[in-house]
Amino acid sequence: MQFKVQIVGGQIIFSKGFDAFVGKQKDNNYTIEIKKFVSIRTNKQNNSIHKYCDDVANSLNENGITAHQIFSESVEGFWTMEMIKELWKKIQYAMYRTKSTKKLLKLGQIGKIYQILHKLFAEKSGGLVDIPFPDEKNNNGH
Repeated sequence: MQFKVQIVGGQIIFSKGFDAFVGKQKDNNYTIEIKKFVSIRTNKQNNSIHKYCDDVANSLNENGITAHQIFSESVEGFWTMEMIKELWKKIQYAMYRTKSTKKLLKLGQIGKIYQILHKLFAEKSGGLVDIPFPDEKNNNGH
C-alpha cells in the first residue's frame, strides 16, 4: 500500500488513510519506505506539447521553410505535427534518457526542451518561426 506523507519541521505527518490502515492491522511489524514524490507532466502539458508541435509545423509550412533549410537533409512533403514531435522526442531522449513525454517532470524539463527547439527554429528560419509555448492563455482549446 502507498500513502502520502508530509515532512513538516522534521516531523512526519501521515495521512488519515495511513492511520486507519495501521489501526486495522493485527501485528506490529512494518517497514516504511519514504520516497520523494516527483510530479510528472500533466495532461494539459501534453496537450500543450502537441499544440506547440502543430503550431511550429504550420508556421514552417506557411513560411515556405523546408526541412533542408533546417537540416542538411532533404525531406519531401510538408511539415507535420508528428515530424516536430519526433524532433522533440530526440532532444528529450538525449537530455533525459526517456522516450515518453509521460516520464517528463512537471517542472523544468518541458521548458528546457522547448527552449532548445525554439532557438533552433527561430535561428534557422531567420526569426520567421517564433512560436511561444502554449499555456492556458494561448492554448486555443488544445
